[in-house]
Amino acid sequence: MSIFGIPYHAVEIEIPIDGQKFKKSLENETCPSQPWLKNLHGKYKFIGKITESSFKLTPTSKGTNTYLPLIRGKYQSDGLNTKIEVIFSMHPIAIFIMFGFFSFAEYLSIKKDGNFSFVFVAAFIAFHIMMYVIGFMPEVKKVIKFIEKELAAEDNVA
Repeated sequence: MSIFGIPYHAVEIEIPIDGQKFKKSLENETCPSQPWLKNLHGKYKFIGKITESSFKLTPTSKGTNTYLPLIRGKYQSDGLNTKIEVIFSMHPIAIFIMFGFFSFAEYLSIKKDGNFSFVFVAAFIAFHIMMYVIGFMPEVKKVIKFIEKELAAEDNVA
């Protein structure tokens, strides 16, 4: 389910590999924590935690992207296939930062002129939509493609 402009996307994926192989393949692409001042892009696809039935990840990025999705998922296997339920959302800290940034700009406008500025609201909405389109959704699509194609293909090679 996806509503344009809302950084939330839920999807169910079924891939033809065992749950343990899925977990192992995902672990091979995931760094448990972000090392200080090191960019992991190209070495790992994700940073986060993987358990026996769930995961909580963030994609690695070449640059800075406040709109990188927080990826939470659950998976279960029937021995042959693995069903994965994934929820993509904006990180709560990123929401707080964006809201604070634009609230502060609005506060300064009210303090200076004494009036609410619709220009800042329009700028915030335009910026949000732009970042949703170029920052959030491409990462969501990339992760879904990775799970459906690359992780499933790794089993066929082995």
